[in-house]
Amino acid sequence: MNVPATPARGPLSNFIALGTSEIFARAAGFAATALLARRLGVDAFGILGLATATVGYLGIALLAGFGVISSREVALNPGRAEGIIADATIVRLILALCAVGVVAAFSFGFVGSPVRRLVLLLTSLSLIPFALDTSWAYRGLGRNHIIGIGLLTAQFLYLAGSFVLVRSSGVLQTVPLIQFVGEKVGAGQ
Repeated sequence: MNVPATPARGPLSNFIALGTSEIFARAAGFAATALLARRLGVDAFGILGLATATVGYLGIALLAGFGVISSREVALNPGRAEGIIADATIVRLILALCAVGVVAAFSFGFVGSPVRRLVLLLTSLSLIPFALDTSWAYRGLGRNHIIGIGLLTAQFLYLAGSFVLVRSSGVLQTVPLIQFVGEKVGAGQ
């Protein structure tokens, strides 16, 4: 990540930028969820929901305080931001790859259905852009508008991809890939 040389925005500007983007991103995410529930049907949507919840618990472990602590360190030492970002990202990426490995072992050991296994494995890929996400660094630098752009990009790509590519439960495995792409583009900011 190249840390921009532009000065941080004021607290009110940061609050408005992050708050409004959060509202619109959540609305897009809700719309995508409603659309997927309708198009996938109960069974396929349940498979997706279980995979998302399972991977979500591992995502919590990826957080492990990195965002808060690293954001504070970046705020205290903006000149060292790139080094802090690199160190934290490497650790988070290693944890994400380990989590993907845990999901793979679990899915091959305990999930009998090939469709459920594939959806779970593909959903676990979303841990990688999550690990690469540097929004916490921008928060520490007082640049919440950049975080907002990434959040909006991820959710609107997810909504657009779901709208265009998902027509029935026959393409269930496409949904985690759409989410992965949205999250990866959003994390790139």
